[in-house]
Amino acid sequence: MGSSVNCVNSRIAYRHWRSGTFAPRQNITKFSKLLAVDLDPRQRLFLMRLRIEEEDQFGLGLEQLKVAEKHLAVCQHHIMVLRGLIDFLDKNGYEVRRENVLLEALTALEATFRTYRKRILDQIYVRPPSSKH
Repeated sequence: MGSSVNCVNSRIAYRHWRSGTFAPRQNITKFSKLLAVDLDPRQRLFLMRLRIEEEDQFGLGLEQLKVAEKHLAVCQHHIMVLRGLIDFLDKNGYEVRRENVLLEALTALEATFRTYRKRILDQIYVRPPSSKH
């Protein structure tokens, strides 16, 4: 009886996993819980494979997050330096039109990196959908 219930739970978990409705961290937890109770060797092997795939995906997401945060930090540093240069040039009577255009471009790039970082975070840690009643 218990094995058939666990088999059904495994199939449901697999469907959720394939449909992408769970985040990798949640899937890893779900598969680990099912592994703790499922005694069928075939089901356990199946669940272990799914868990390993999720762990790999979670690691990839963390790597992407690390890269995005590095690019964001570099961009913020360049913005800070450029603002200082613009202030210096402006106070000394120099034309700063080109520098302001560059500042606008860097600010837009920073916004893009922020969006990319948020998207990665949302994939790693799925935010529950807001309920509309």
